[in-house]
Amino acid sequence: MLKNWRVKNFKSFSGEHEIELSPLTIFSGANSSGKSSIIQSILLIKQTLNSSSPGRPIALNGPLVQLGGFSDILNQRAATNGIEREISFGWDIAESFSPDYDGQNHSAVEEGLESIATDFSISDGKKSISGSVEDIHPTLTVSKVRSQARDFTGNIHENYLSIRKSSGKGRKLKINTHQIDGSLNPSAYVVTEIDKEMSLSAVERYKGGKVAGCATRHFLPSNLFVRFDRGLFNAQVVMDAILGEETGRRLIKVYIPESAFSVASEIWRTAIAGSSSINAATTASLALESLSVSPLVSDYSKRLRSIHISLRRKILEDLRGQRVALTNLVKEAFPADLTLVRSEPGVLQEISEANEYFFRFGINYVGPLRSEPKPLYALQLTTAADDVGARGEWTAAVLSRNGDASVITIDPKQFAHDGKKVRIECSLKEAVTAWLQYLGVATDVETLEKGKLGHEIRVRPSPDGDFRDLTNVGVGLSQVLPVLVSCLVASEGSLMLLEQPELHLHPRVQARLADFFAVSIELGQQFIIETHSEHIIERLRLRITEPDGEKLNNKLRTYFFSQSDGCTTLRPVEFSKYGAVIDWPDDFFDQSQKQSAHILKAAMARRLREKSDQG
Repeated sequence: MLKNWRVKNFKSFSGEHEIELSPLTIFSGANSSGKSSIIQSILLIKQTLNSSSPGRPIALNGPLVQLGGFSDILNQRAATNGIEREISFGWDIAESFSPDYDGQNHSAVEEGLESIATDFSISDGKKSISGSVEDIHPTLTVSKVRSQARDFTGNIHENYLSIRKSSGKGRKLKINTHQIDGSLNPSAYVVTEIDKEMSLSAVERYKGGKVAGCATRHFLPSNLFVRFDRGLFNAQVVMDAILGEETGRRLIKVYIPESAFSVASEIWRTAIAGSSSINAATTASLALESLSVSPLVSDYSKRLRSIHISLRRKILEDLRGQRVALTNLVKEAFPADLTLVRSEPGVLQEISEANEYFFRFGINYVGPLRSEPKPLYALQLTTAADDVGARGEWTAAVLSRNGDASVITIDPKQFAHDGKKVRIECSLKEAVTAWLQYLGVATDVETLEKGKLGHEIRVRPSPDGDFRDLTNVGVGLSQVLPVLVSCLVASEGSLMLLEQPELHLHPRVQARLADFFAVSIELGQQFIIETHSEHIIERLRLRITEPDGEKLNNKLRTYFFSQSDGCTTLRPVEFSKYGAVIDWPDDFFDQSQKQSAHILKAAMARRLREKSDQG
């Protein structure tokens, strides 16, 4: 679940803003007050991870949002003062990362991630020209990730990594081209903070190594670069092999220097000559003779292991007695050679994968400008089977493809009868039909495949009526159907982003739609809903007053957005157990009450005038 969302200097949000999210979060407020900007910022991250090149930190323009350039989304106040031309985004994910994510890359001591915090900043450097490369493709300046994972004993492990864009100055080192391809720039980002566990994991294969930089995938740290002395490393590998002390560190084609092997082979021959076992001595002699004058460490180790254990122990004992001499010979053969290699700590990989999986597959979005009713709907142009499209344009395809798939929902008939939230398992088509009946907009629905022409949706408006396509029923049905299908087909742990789901719906239907959202959070789904509907708010207030309303109130968070001097402020709106608004903000769905008061006042004034005229 998305627990918190952070923005800084994004559009109308001046400075830092953090929004705490709940299973059901409502955004309300006047037009152009900043509500949609928060949803846009979430979609921006999804769009970046879903469809853009990994080398680009952020994708400002794509299928979900078209934001223009950096100068278009930089807060005007930040742009004017010119001190900090940076836009920042951040979030916390906890409890459930995304549908079906299993976290396969955590270390053996960890059961899996429990929470992730991610923050990053982008900039165009100095003030860029609108439409320039720097404006369209801003630079990643800072990125931070932090995670918590519980091991099998119940202990919490905390890992963190912070990087910033390098100034470009510093020592140039040789790069291991077998590990680092040309698309990676080891000096692009420097590590400013890293926990001990991650650091040790990065350098464990490289004796004396130090973390020297970091690569990124979009805005996320991906691979660490380790600076180490290859000469010292190779020398250690060779000594470990000679002395039978391998620790798992291996390099392909590392040879034992001829000078060191000459000393080692003499020690072998002396031990073989003194062996009382003819078979053991013969095996050892054959093993030694099969080696070249400068053998690979892998060949040497293999031959050493083939010797009888008692003779092998004697050889190793004598070799270790000459450790100093052998070490000096090996070091002479491997001079200092500072090199950069790429390292991928498992925990860093999992943080990146969990973020990508959540945003790519765990977020469904239905926007406010949904497709008008059509006799036929286009074929689905995405591989995501549950994506109805931002305009609901693929609703027919999703319902057709998944109509018989099993889903879990709250039984609307039972809820209408006694208010109990009873889980039922049924097909997607049955679930959609049941909720259409609860809303009171249709009694049945079906889809028909029309080949390459697309799909047709038909509904039965009344129990004894005929099926009709959506052009022959009320517009509201075509607007609410994408919302229902998207929510019902989504998996547990999914985040639903919905903008103005109430459009073109009768007030009674809007109120019942609020019931649908309120019960759906019991299934583990999360909702962020931007709405202008007083009827949705009033219905939620009503449900709070009911016997189990406290549970809903604890899972509900409402924000009122307002704007002054081009900058957004947001204020939490809380409800008492009686459904009353605590500290009611000005203009928070009070227009009806104000209008009613004006009507009453005007009516009383008219009565007085009429009485005065009659008198």
